Amino acid sequence: MGKLLTSILAGVLTLTAPSCSYHSRRTIEVSQRVGVRMNVSWERLITDCKPRTLGEISSYLEDCIDSSVKYPDFFRSAKRTVDDGKGDCKDNSALACCLAQDLGYKPMMLVLQGQGESNHAVCLLERIDENANKKYGVIDREILVSPEFDSKYANNFKDIPQLINFLNKIYVPNRIRNPHKGYVVVDLNLIRGWRESSEDLSPQLNRILRQEKFIPVK
Repeated sequence: MGKLLTSILAGVLTLTAPSCSYHSRRTIEVSQRVGVRMNVSWERLITDCKPRTLGEISSYLEDCIDSSVKYPDFFRSAKRTVDDGKGDCKDNSALACCLAQDLGYKPMMLVLQGQGESNHAVCLLERIDENANKKYGVIDREILVSPEFDSKYANNFKDIPQLINFLNKIYVPNRIRNPHKGYVVVDLNLIRGWRESSEDLSPQLNRILRQEKFIPVK
């Protein structure tokens, strides 16, 4: 009886404990994010449940963060986005940058200039190979463009305007009426507390955006 009870309890614990598995496919070009619902604490997410690939980061964001909300005047840290379980494009990009930083990427937010006040933010991925050649990609709410694989897309994204022009082909039919016409790259290390602060970080981000000029995309 004792052995049977132990087996039953073990089974229950196995079923109820948060899983750390991410179901994501190896992204070569652009793919829809794939994953399973997995809600874990910030402490577990940055330790034993760390996503191990860009695909797993993309999968986690799609499954566990509600990105349907909009907070134009508020900017969450990566930790607060996890704690709240929700965030807009700025918040999602900071969280993606935080997780990608653990894979060796610099934490860079790419702010895309839209029409009027309709700017958009994504996590910018920059990969430098052994010959000092750069390749670029992004993690966004619905797509992952990976710079880690040689593909007909990744090979061509050797500068940011090329990448943005490709993204515009995706965004315009699905989400926005007009393509993004400029960009600014924000080094998140310039924003104090961007990883774990509980405060609103928008004043710091807005100060950087006022100091920088959007670079036009042709």
